[in-house]
Amino acid sequence: MPGAPYTSIDDWYYVSIVDPYRADLEKYRLKVAGIVDHGLSESIAALRSNFENVVQPITLACVGNSPEGHLVSSGFFKGVRVRDVLAAAGPSDRAEAAIITGLDGYIALMSMEELLRPESLFAFEMGPAPERLVPLPIEHGFPLRIMTPGLYGYMQPKWIDAVTLVDQHGVEQVLRGSIEYARGHIQLASSFSRPVEGQTVRAGIVKVYGYSFGDGRPIAKVEVRVDGGPWQPAEIVWNTPFDDLPPFVWVLWTFDWNAVVGDRTLEARATYTDGTTQFEGRRFPYSGGSIAAIPITVIPVPPK
Repeated sequence: MPGAPYTSIDDWYYVSIVDPYRADLEKYRLKVAGIVDHGLSESIAALRSNFENVVQPITLACVGNSPEGHLVSSGFFKGVRVRDVLAAAGPSDRAEAAIITGLDGYIALMSMEELLRPESLFAFEMGPAPERLVPLPIEHGFPLRIMTPGLYGYMQPKWIDAVTLVDQHGVEQVLRGSIEYARGHIQLASSFSRPVEGQTVRAGIVKVYGYSFGDGRPIAKVEVRVDGGPWQPAEIVWNTPFDDLPPFVWVLWTFDWNAVVGDRTLEARATYTDGTTQFEGRRFPYSGGSIAAIPITVIPVPPK
């Protein structure tokens, strides 16, 4: 839940299906294999020295995040571009995707289109500001993780061991029996920072704070409604078109709510510049893209 534009490392959300893998930095090597001209085996030191180092802000969300949930964080990551490392290996023109394997055994399949985007990084540092970067904590993927902005966290393995390029046949082998959300694109979502679900507030003007994020398409507007009434515009106060920030970072917004006594429900939705907006109801497995709704109790202002 953002109280500031970027999340501290201590507050960064953490989800893992296994215990954090403890890699030996001295022995660690990132391996690039598959249909390439020549395989690579790179230490973190080699990645740092042989490729351009890049720092960029990224918002990351868990696919299991509910509309009112807080499994989402935003911060800066430092690393090297995936496309630069793959270019050094000489990928085949037949390469359609890569099987990304973690040291913990986790596997993800990612298209070459996603991997070759300039925003996709092999990241080795993170932090809430460019001047406060530290090596990835163990629980967040030390010594190396892949960051592909606009995709859910489950598509971005931590503790990366190998990237193996495959052709269409290899893609079909991996996808056989898989579910339709294998591409992993983050759905457009919004949530409330303050007030929080179930909170009690005094009647009158209440400043509502929230955030919205998505797959990298620019967010044009955010709206709030009360008790199913008409949608009203919220004000985007950070990451506006004038802030010159990457589109893969959440927007922060506020809304002045004239709260009336009673049990109320606040809802929020965001809309991309192309007109795509959040949907009503729930859609498995992407419930995070549903319109966020929180109950709030409004009580009278005590007499003076």
